[in-house]
Amino acid sequence: MAQVEGFILRSTDYGENDLILTLLTESWGKIGMMARGAKKTASPLRACTTPFTQAVFQVYGHKMFYVQQGSILNTYRNVRSDLTSTSYAVYAVELMDRVSPDKEPVSGLYALLTWVLESMERGLDPQLCARILEARVLDFVGVMPAWLQCAACHLPLSESPYFSPVLGGPLHQACGYAQPDVMETNLNLPKLIYTFQKIPLERIGNLAVSETARAQISKIFQYLLEEFAGIHLRSRRFLDSMNI
Repeated sequence: MAQVEGFILRSTDYGENDLILTLLTESWGKIGMMARGAKKTASPLRACTTPFTQAVFQVYGHKMFYVQQGSILNTYRNVRSDLTSTSYAVYAVELMDRVSPDKEPVSGLYALLTWVLESMERGLDPQLCARILEARVLDFVGVMPAWLQCAACHLPLSESPYFSPVLGGPLHQACGYAQPDVMETNLNLPKLIYTFQKIPLERIGNLAVSETARAQISKIFQYLLEEFAGIHLRSRRFLDSMNI
């Protein structure tokens, strides 16, 4: 018997009464667990199986873990009471599910998801939390460009840059003229993205970000995730359809 703390990333029906839970933990990485009888109305495990619930589980087994009992640490009630926050929380756990390797603890991923959910619970803008999560994930999977230098000539940016979907990074205006389908941005955008990527999480508050910058960063990060990292998420399509 062992004890493990984690977030529910996903629950999958197994038979009539059982669930297979996918859990992100700090010490074991992402693991799968069988929760027998968890679908029954009277099951004490039922409340522990909803996505982005944080709980401590007593488990046993080797190749497959089986849940003996669970104790909820946080359900993030404020997040669940708001459709926008809930939608972004579902997006956050689906994204973490995709990038977290099985049974391999990765430094920082658990703390990152903790920060995202706790920040939204305290009332921090969920869209801002999602962009910061994406910036760290893009860095983790190795497709985040160097935002303070041109992706073509590699010199420091000194003017309002373009973003090149072909090169996946910012360009000087002179370099951007020769590239197809570039996006015009301003000089503050790469600095803001760099802040999202590097600032210590405990120092992040409600940053003032214009609607134009929000839309550009969202579009750039989605492109990098989908086209460079190959990550296509159902929850992201839902956010787009709701325009939130």
